[in-house]
Amino acid sequence: MKLIRIFIVMSCIVRMSWNSLNAQWLVQQVPTTQQLRDLYFSDTSKGWVLGSGGLFHTTDGGLTWTPQTSGIGSISGVSVMELWATHADTILHTTDEGTTFSRRTLRSYFDYDSMLYLTKVYFYDSSTGWVAAFGWKNNQLQTQLINTTDGGNAWQRQYIQSVEPLSQFPLIQFINPNLGWFTANSTSLLFRTTDGGITWDSLTYVDYLSNVDMQFITDEIGWISSDAPVLATDVVKTIDSGKTWSSPLRFENSDIATHLRFSDTLNGWVVQTTYLHGVHTEIWHTSDGGSNWNLQYSYAPSFYYRASKVFFVDKYHGWIVGENGIVLHTSNGGVTAVTETWDASTGFSLMQNYPNPFNPATTIGYQVRQNSRVSIRIDDILGRPVKVLLDGQVPPGVGSLLWDGRDERGVVVGAGVYFCHMIVKISEIKERTATWKIVLVR
Repeated sequence: MKLIRIFIVMSCIVRMSWNSLNAQWLVQQVPTTQQLRDLYFSDTSKGWVLGSGGLFHTTDGGLTWTPQTSGIGSISGVSVMELWATHADTILHTTDEGTTFSRRTLRSYFDYDSMLYLTKVYFYDSSTGWVAAFGWKNNQLQTQLINTTDGGNAWQRQYIQSVEPLSQFPLIQFINPNLGWFTANSTSLLFRTTDGGITWDSLTYVDYLSNVDMQFITDEIGWISSDAPVLATDVVKTIDSGKTWSSPLRFENSDIATHLRFSDTLNGWVVQTTYLHGVHTEIWHTSDGGSNWNLQYSYAPSFYYRASKVFFVDKYHGWIVGENGIVLHTSNGGVTAVTETWDASTGFSLMQNYPNPFNPATTIGYQVRQNSRVSIRIDDILGRPVKVLLDGQVPPGVGSLLWDGRDERGVVVGAGVYFCHMIVKISEIKERTATWKIVLVR
C-alpha cells in the first residue's frame, strides 16, 4: 500500500493552552559528565555551577562554561565579581570573578575531636557570612557553625542548642545581617536568630525525616521542602517567620531531591524527581504565592537525571543543575510560548532549536501528546541525511535532543544551513512531518 506523507511547514508562533507545552526550558551542557550540586548567578549572564568535576564559570548565561578550580564543596555568591567557596577544611574567596582565589584553613575555629570537612558557606554580603562544618565530637557526628563580620579575617563560634545532633548538609539563609534561619538534612529541627547568630531559638516545625531546601523571601514568608513519609516529599510555607507552617504541597512517589526557588512572594518553582509513569524530573510553577501550582515542564532524558539546585535571578531567568553536567535554563520564567510547530489534529510539536545560529551545539525540543513513533533527523541544504537524533517509540511529554554539529560518523560538519525534520507516524500508511531551518556557524 502506498505510503501517504503529509508535510506541515509552519513558521508562526502558536500559543497552546497547556502550561506544560508553553514551557521554555532549554538544555545546557557543562563540560563534565559528573553531577552538578550547586549554582549561583549574579545576573542574567554571569554565574557559577559546582559539581564533582569542579567549579565552572559562565559569562553568557550558560551557553559556554569555563573550568576554574577543582575540589569545591559549596559556594555562596555576593556579586558579579565576588564568590566564596569551601574545600575540605579551607575557605576560598575571589573578588575578580574567579581568576584568582585566596585560601584560608578554618579547622582551628571549630570545637571538634576530629573534623571531617566544611559543608556549607553562606554570605549575606561581602563582610558577613557563616560556615558550617561536620565532624566528631564526644563520639557523635554533628554540625557546628562559625561566623565572620569582617570579610573572613576573624571567625567566631556560634552555638545552637539542639536536642539532637545536627547532621551534615545544613541549610542557612539570612534576610538581613541579624535575621536568619538554620536547619540541616536528616533533621526536622529549624532554628531562627534575630541577633546575627549569637543566640538561636528552636521553632515548632512539622516533624519530617529531613529538610531538603529552604528559602525565605521576606522576614515573614518562607518555604521548606522536606522528605515526607512513604515515598513522598512535601513543600510547606510560613507567613510568620517560621513559627507556624501551612498544609503541605505533597508529591507522591517522589525522590527526596525536591528543590525550590522563589523570585518574589508570588512566583516560585519546585523541581522534583518522580517515579510515576517512569522516572522523570518535573518543574512546577506558582504565580500566586503557592495557592495554585501548575506542571510547567517534564524532563525525561534517556539517562537518569535528578535535580540538585534551582536558582532564579528574577521571575524570568532561572537555572537548574543536576546529573551528567546538565543545566536546564529558562529566560522567560518557563511560561511564555516558544516558537514551534504544532499540529493540533495529532498533538505533536517541534520547537525551534536554541541557540540558532549555533556553534558548537544546539538543543532541539519536541512534544507529543500520546505514544508515538517519532523520527527526528538533520538534513543538509540538498536534502541529504546528516544525523538521526531520534528514531523510536516516544511516550507522551516534552523532550529535548542535543546536536553537536557532527554527522553519523562523528565527523564535524561544515558551517551552513541545515534542516531539522520531525516525522510522526500516524498509522501504517500515514505520517506527519514538521521542519525547522537551523544555521551552524564556525
